[in-house]
Amino acid sequence: MGELIQKLKLITPHYQHSDGTSFAAPIVASTVACMLEANPALTPILIRQILTSTAHPVSGAPMELQGAGAVHPGRAVAAALAEQHHAESLIKVTPSVTPAGVVFLLHDHGVKSLSVLGSWNQWQKPGLAARQREPGLWITRPLRLAKGEYTYKLLVNDTDWRDDPANPQKVSDGHGGLNSSFVVK
Repeated sequence: MGELIQKLKLITPHYQHSDGTSFAAPIVASTVACMLEANPALTPILIRQILTSTAHPVSGAPMELQGAGAVHPGRAVAAALAEQHHAESLIKVTPSVTPAGVVFLLHDHGVKSLSVLGSWNQWQKPGLAARQREPGLWITRPLRLAKGEYTYKLLVNDTDWRDDPANPQKVSDGHGGLNSSFVVK
């Protein structure tokens, strides 16, 4: 009987183990709905960050086939509830081009230091330093730039070059990666 249960992937007589994207999609969607119920201020980028940071590896599955791992709804909802920032701290679009200048924002609890380097100064270090406004929320002072199109990358913890995850505008960096871009009008 035990072999038959294992062969049929039965968890109980009424529930069967299943996997794949068609099975995962409703579980992730319902987890996101619960996260938004816990914290309606979550942005899509923040939802993705919470889902990936609270996921757990799938034992026995190759890392290259599992992405961030299996969603952990309880952890994700708890993290969403704990993720509270003052409304004035959050910019909806980054970078934010304002009359005072361009402001960059990164939300990442794993960051210890952040600089923004870009085409406006030929990628010269140290770049535009960001300060931590709240736990996990990094923001730069406004950078005044002339009208034009600019590209940039984030330098995280002095070693990790990243394109901006909150900016969908990307261009090739010429080295197999991406730069983020924006326009000052």
